[in-house]
Amino acid sequence: MPVNLTVIGFAGPSCSGKTTLARALATRIEAPLVHMDRFWKDGADTPVVNGYESRERPDQYDAHATVQAINDAITETGSDIVVVEGFHLFNHPEICRLCDFRFFMDVPFEEVVRRRTARSASGTYDGVWSCPRPDIDEGFQAHGRQEWETFGARQADIQGVVVLDGILVPQDLLLQVMKVLPPRIAFAREARIESSVLEKIVSDPARHMQMTVNAAEMVLRVRKHLAEMARTETECPVINGTEHRARYRGHDVGHGACPARRGEVRSSS
Repeated sequence: MPVNLTVIGFAGPSCSGKTTLARALATRIEAPLVHMDRFWKDGADTPVVNGYESRERPDQYDAHATVQAINDAITETGSDIVVVEGFHLFNHPEICRLCDFRFFMDVPFEEVVRRRTARSASGTYDGVWSCPRPDIDEGFQAHGRQEWETFGARQADIQGVVVLDGILVPQDLLLQVMKVLPPRIAFAREARIESSVLEKIVSDPARHMQMTVNAAEMVLRVRKHLAEMARTETECPVINGTEHRARYRGHDVGHGACPARRGEVRSSS
């Protein structure tokens, strides 16, 4: 993998909004998106829990195939930023270690059940499932909470994880994520546009005279945003009214209150 690769990961229970948020971010920063939940492990054990086969356990999903998909996305797009999501994403150490930024969607289980019931009734899926699965939905009603509390919820306590309030609307969640990410990632699209425009101006100033004026205005806007984001990052991002300072890749992750609540950075220290 490239030395300068940045991987942004999202985990959380079924219907917590992680796929919607991950897709919104990937679109915003023009990065490829990988869905771990598509990589069901062939021959995975499906133990019967409360009368139904469970598909709610981390070892049923293929971490190796997910890492390969991340590699393929880099090769196909040339991007040095990849977004990946899955409901057991951080339960796989090899993927968790890859993630420079880790976000966990915290949603009350009653809301998870309500959203999943509504999704099943509508027949509309988010692109991870290709068709309705009534058998899986019934099983989820029977053992979803039990399986999640046993295997999934612990991901919120992993070091470096930023816990997001999944009740918020996607636009507010995206804004919170953007405040945590450094400006070079949050404004990667603007930086690429600026670089492309400036290259054209330098190559033929006369032809691109009007572009020069427009580009100057755009550059000023982008740099203003970058300065604001940099200042916000220095002062600590404010999430749900709480200030946080997070550093990743083996550095300490601190928070001002304990135990961690929604919008706070979890630390094992």
